[in-house]
Amino acid sequence: MSMYHLNVKNVKSNIMAKAGYRAGCKLEYDNKVFDYTHKKEVVYSEIMLCENAPKEYKDRQTLWTSVEDREQPNNRRAKDIEISLPNELTLEQCKTILKDFIKTNITDKGAIADFSIHWKENNHHCHILMTTRPIDKNGQWSKYKEKKEYALDKNGERIPIIDESTGKQKVDNRNRKQWKRIKTISCEWDKREYLKGMRTNWANECNKYLSKENQISEKSHEQRIKDGELPQGIEPLKYVSRYDKEQEKKGIITQATQENIDIREHNKNIFAIFEQIKNIVNEKVNDISDRLAKIMERRKDNERTRTNDGTDRATTNGTGRERQNDSTTQNGSQKLNWRDAVNERANREDERERQRIAASELAKKRERESHTRGHSLER
Repeated sequence: MSMYHLNVKNVKSNIMAKAGYRAGCKLEYDNKVFDYTHKKEVVYSEIMLCENAPKEYKDRQTLWTSVEDREQPNNRRAKDIEISLPNELTLEQCKTILKDFIKTNITDKGAIADFSIHWKENNHHCHILMTTRPIDKNGQWSKYKEKKEYALDKNGERIPIIDESTGKQKVDNRNRKQWKRIKTISCEWDKREYLKGMRTNWANECNKYLSKENQISEKSHEQRIKDGELPQGIEPLKYVSRYDKEQEKKGIITQATQENIDIREHNKNIFAIFEQIKNIVNEKVNDISDRLAKIMERRKDNERTRTNDGTDRATTNGTGRERQNDSTTQNGSQKLNWRDAVNERANREDERERQRIAASELAKKRERESHTRGHSLER
C-alpha cells in the first residue's frame, strides 16, 4: 500500500522565498534576491491560471509580485499544499494526475496554482502554491476575500452577543458592544468541506493509476476498517527516518526498517486470508441469488397459472350464464305460448256459448211463430 500525505498551510509572509525555493528559481522583491537555482530535485514547474486571470501571471515573478503588492502585511498570500507522490507512479503519470487535480480543485474554483514536482529518491512530492484572493471579471484582484455583515432578527434589528456568565451583551477591549455577524462573501477554498473534498479527490485521482494493492486513501486505518475497506488486523507502517533508509542502502537493517518488513508480511497474509473469505462469501451470495431467482420464477409461473385458471373459469361461468339466459328465454317463450293457447281456448268456448244461445233464441222464435199460425187457423 502506498503512503498518503496531503497537508495544507497558510502563507502569510516570505511568499517570494517560498515560491523561489519550491520552483528552484530566482525571484526578487523589495531589493531582496531569492536564488534557489542550485536545487537539483525540481524536475517540473508550471503555473496554471483560472478563467479571468491575466496571461502575464504565467510568469512567476509577475504573479507573486502582484500578490505581495496587493496584500496587507498580516494578510494571507497563498495556501501551501504539500502532496506526496506514490513511488509506483512515473513522472509523466504524476504530471497528468496533478494537472487534472489542480484543474478540478483549484483553477475551476477561481484560483491560480503554481506547482513544482520534487523528485528525490523514495521521496517524490509536489508543492502547490495557491492564491487566496479571487480574480474578478476584469482580471483584477477582488476587493474582498470575505465580507461580514450584521445578522438581523425578524424585526430588522441587530442581534447582540450575550455573555452566558453574566447574561449581558459582550463588549470588546475598547468597551464596544458586540453584535452577531454573518459572512456574505467568502471563498470556497476557505471552507472545511472544500479541504475534505480536496483530500478525497487526490486519492481518487491517484487510484486511477495505482494497482489494487497500492491504492491510497485519505482516511485513517481505523476508519477504513470501520467502513469495510480494509480487513480487521491490518496495521499501518511505522515512520522510517533518513538514517534508517541510508543504513538500509548499506545492507544494514535497523529496528524501524525490520518492523516495517514484518508489518508488510503480516498485512500480506491478512489480505490473502481476506481474499479467500471474500471469494467464499461471493460464491455463497451467488448461490443464494440463483436460488432466490428460481423461487421468484416459480412464483411468477404459479401466478400466471392462477391467472389463466381464473380466465377459464370466467369463460365457463359466462357460457353457463348464456345457457341459463337461453333457457330462461325459452321458458319465457313457452309460458307465452301456453297463455296464448289458454286465451284461444277461452275464446272458442265463448264463441260456442254465443252460438248455443243464438240457436236457443231462434228455436223459441220459431215456436212462437208456429203457435201464432195455429190460432189463426182455428178462427
